[in-house]
Amino acid sequence: TMSANVAYTVTFSKQPADPALHTSADNRAAEALLLSMEGVEFMREHMIECARIHYAPRLAEGADIAPEQAEGSFMLRCLRDGYLDDMIQRFQGILEGAALMTDTTYTAKSGLRMCACFPNEPLAEIFYKNAKLAKAPRIAPPRGTMGSTDFGNVMQYVPGFCARVAFAPQGTGAHSLSWLEAGKTAQAHDCILTSAKIIAGMAYDIITDPALFKAIQADYLIQRKKSVS
Repeated sequence: TMSANVAYTVTFSKQPADPALHTSADNRAAEALLLSMEGVEFMREHMIECARIHYAPRLAEGADIAPEQAEGSFMLRCLRDGYLDDMIQRFQGILEGAALMTDTTYTAKSGLRMCACFPNEPLAEIFYKNAKLAKAPRIAPPRGTMGSTDFGNVMQYVPGFCARVAFAPQGTGAHSLSWLEAGKTAQAHDCILTSAKIIAGMAYDIITDPALFKAIQADYLIQRKKSVS
């Protein structure tokens, strides 16, 4: 499984100051950003286990102690697409509340929403079968939950399956320089060939076994319904 997610760039801006309400050291934009992050902290206490929120502040640069704007990055993630919709609505309420409390305005620009990847047991079974036939290295049980990918958007329309075929030394961190260097080795080249053999074997099994094809479709409909709930 992989999480659905959506990232936001949130910018709080000061409205024209009222001398009767605001001092010269007017940090309303920064305060609104801090309040929104604090609201997220409390929201975390009332989310399901597979939901996550990440954030990082990016305060305006410069010598001015009262910047006109304050900006932050937020990412909302969940293994269920349907629950992510609820998280987005609550998150927007937090931003509105922070703006109201500080007499500021805000914009929230979202990036590409990535949908969740969910399992497909029949595809998993023939993957492991063909991995053995292709003599894939270091075959291991399913890893459970990983990060996020836009392949989840494809899985909203057709059955799919995410797997990794080993090429880097055990313990190598993904997205690291060591991972990059491992991608230049003969083992990485062999990994591509092994993966192609596995995919070809899986395709052959599906094409030649109508019952398997129907089982994949049936499991897909069940798992997709769980994901969007």
